[in-house]
Amino acid sequence: MLERCNMFKLAFFQYAVCVIAAAGFVCASHAATYEVDSIAALQLRIDSAMPGDRIIVVDGTYTTSASITINRIGTAAQPIVIEAQSIGGVEIAGTHGFTLNGPAAYIHIRGFKFTHPAGRNTINSGATHCRFTRNIFECAGAGNFLLVAGYDTEIDRNEFRNKSTDGNMIDVRGSGSQIARRVWIHHNYFHDFFPSGSGDAETIRFGLSGLSMSTGDGLIEYNLFVNCRGENELISNKSSGNTYRYNTFLNSAGAQLTLRHGNDCLAYGNYFRGTDGLRVFGDRHLIFSNYFEGNTQGVQMGNGGGEVADGDPLTSHDRPDDVVVAFNTFINNNTHYRMSSRTNGLGATNITVANNIFQGGGTVASLNGPYTGSWLGNIRWNTGSAGDMPSSGYQIINPLLSPDANGVYRLQAGSPAIDAALGSFPLVTVDMDGQPRDAHPDIGADEFSDASVIARILTVADVGPFSNLLPFDPDTPTDQPLTVGDDVVFRVIPLPDVAVLSAQWFEVTSSGQIAVGADELTLTLPKVRKTDAGRKFFCRVSTARGTFTSRTAEIRSLHTDLVMHLTFDDGTANDLSGRGNHGDLMNGAAIVNDPDRGYVLQLDGVDDYVDGGTADSLDLSVRGQATLAAWIKMTNSKVHNAVITKGEWKDAYSLLIKGDTGDVLWTGNPVSVFSSDPIPAGIWTHVAVVITGSLATFYINGQASGPANQNRGGPINSNPLHRLQIGREDRSTDGTLARWYFDGLMDDVRLYAAALTDSDIRHIMIPPPVADINGDGRIDWNDFCYISAQWGDDGAFNPSADIAPPQGDGRVDMDDLSILIQQWLTIYERTSW
Repeated sequence: MLERCNMFKLAFFQYAVCVIAAAGFVCASHAATYEVDSIAALQLRIDSAMPGDRIIVVDGTYTTSASITINRIGTAAQPIVIEAQSIGGVEIAGTHGFTLNGPAAYIHIRGFKFTHPAGRNTINSGATHCRFTRNIFECAGAGNFLLVAGYDTEIDRNEFRNKSTDGNMIDVRGSGSQIARRVWIHHNYFHDFFPSGSGDAETIRFGLSGLSMSTGDGLIEYNLFVNCRGENELISNKSSGNTYRYNTFLNSAGAQLTLRHGNDCLAYGNYFRGTDGLRVFGDRHLIFSNYFEGNTQGVQMGNGGGEVADGDPLTSHDRPDDVVVAFNTFINNNTHYRMSSRTNGLGATNITVANNIFQGGGTVASLNGPYTGSWLGNIRWNTGSAGDMPSSGYQIINPLLSPDANGVYRLQAGSPAIDAALGSFPLVTVDMDGQPRDAHPDIGADEFSDASVIARILTVADVGPFSNLLPFDPDTPTDQPLTVGDDVVFRVIPLPDVAVLSAQWFEVTSSGQIAVGADELTLTLPKVRKTDAGRKFFCRVSTARGTFTSRTAEIRSLHTDLVMHLTFDDGTANDLSGRGNHGDLMNGAAIVNDPDRGYVLQLDGVDDYVDGGTADSLDLSVRGQATLAAWIKMTNSKVHNAVITKGEWKDAYSLLIKGDTGDVLWTGNPVSVFSSDPIPAGIWTHVAVVITGSLATFYINGQASGPANQNRGGPINSNPLHRLQIGREDRSTDGTLARWYFDGLMDDVRLYAAALTDSDIRHIMIPPPVADINGDGRIDWNDFCYISAQWGDDGAFNPSADIAPPQGDGRVDMDDLSILIQQWLTIYERTSW
């Protein structure tokens, strides 16, 4: 009987294989490509789609009035692909996006831009093996951008951007008490999630408290998060058994990767800069090979509010138990490792902190609650203090870390951290580069190794809709400097072995995009004028793989990015940048005649200052770059002398002198960074700070002072209500918390919405007079000849004689001649500028 049963099973299996193979053959024979140009036609094609079908939506904007629903079934080998004609070329507006319902399977949604209301893209429970790839999500209003409840979902190479309302960018759920299994989220670009004022605004929420004891086996890797500050939980993990690896978190002040609910998660190979680090609740998490630099905190071990294993509600802040924090590198964080206080808190138990490097920054460990565990093999170097880390758990020794090209601190040959780890950690198998740990692992996140690197700190080029796809270098064309009379050349650089079919350049103007140039990858603009500054161009390139749009490049000059320039030469604090950011002299601030510099600003150090207002052009958070510069003559050293601030010193941008630290230059956000050299009293000194993202570099008299690109903890914040102040700092918006008044003289105060180079700093420190038209170091008869040759039109042979105003007005006339005569009379043939 058993033999007959087995023969029946074998025969049934063989029959089933034949049926499946036949079905596959039939599907393959019917797989087709369809092109649609309306929502109605799209829905009709979806409703009859077969495995292997491609449905291409013609580029354009489409307005929906209901969900685009999908319940068709593809196969792993022949998915049903629904895609935009070009990536980002189809905008789905209206009321809804896509809804995938069971039994939908192997459905790929590719290349769309979603601008409809949030909460209208859903992969429901019962849909499996579905994928959203290379889309742009910029949905409107409250709600999630994408809800995932189906198993084996893949979310990759999308861009999630510009959100300031309640709701998550990605909301992973499930059904019943089970989280969606094996969700894979990778190579996405999350950026500009602004505070919503709610506690429900994560970039990714992976689960809910009611799902937290179910195992997700989710994999969240190779994603880039920039300026994601919707709430304190940048990512909120609320399920068990998930892995967070090789992600990069940048410039997201106050926001954390939070293991909020659930157990048995892995977090390794992640980079944190300018964030609030990683926060932990729950049991048996393993946190290793992560890199924490310039954060308010590195790792926050939660102070438990309950113990779920003992029956406390799943909504509790579950006490961390048996968590391992090992082989991480902590650089210049305010506090590297901490536990915050909690009323009647349960603290954390049996925590292992081992083989980490703590360098620079503030206190290593600050524990404000019950805590048990072990400390071993850690290295401490140049930190503020050990704090609550026991002396038996570390050694004080220089780990010989040095920054690489990306500013990431790595081990150097001869480091005492090499092969020096203590204890046994068999689950710690890789370092932050994905290189394998050897039999004698190194202390810290970096293993000194020649093995292949599979992970690194991510950039925009590594993630998002066009990553790993563009047929040309994504960083081209580059911005080009303006040199009057020279040609400006923009180039798109194709990747090797790419056959370009066509190329078209466009200029971006106030009235739209205008086609310019020939069908080639190079655009040449001959003999540019001063008035060409600020012109923007991009290239659209077609290959066999599709049509792609390059980045937009600009003709830039120092004046292009100048947003405030106060010289005081006319006896006022009027702005010469052309932006209208005129200053108001307050409380007795005066313009006086200085024997060295002419008319300058005088401040008494008591209550004098210049109010620069709140104009939109002073908000430098969008581009994330700033240069603050001035000539100063400090009369008296004080604890704090504010030069330029917008808000508190740790808000948008600031440049101050810190007297209690030796009169060095100072800025931060919120990590304090300083120049290495002091500012002397009673001597005219040129000072500047250049800010790029969260990095700052100081200059004194045209030379860098201190390390380049010091991490100040966070990016330039947008604080539109705070006023720009020259000569004081104001933590309030109405002056009630003003302080730190500058005592001395100032001149030539400048603010740029760009990160100036070393040579730029030297140029603005002692700019050559504009009347030296031919640039020979003299103002003489030759310069008058230029004026004469170009009179009335600046296009004759060299438009450089258009010197009034500094950015030019398109003509050479009496205004230009007047400046030449004035400077010829005052600095004739002087060559020392």
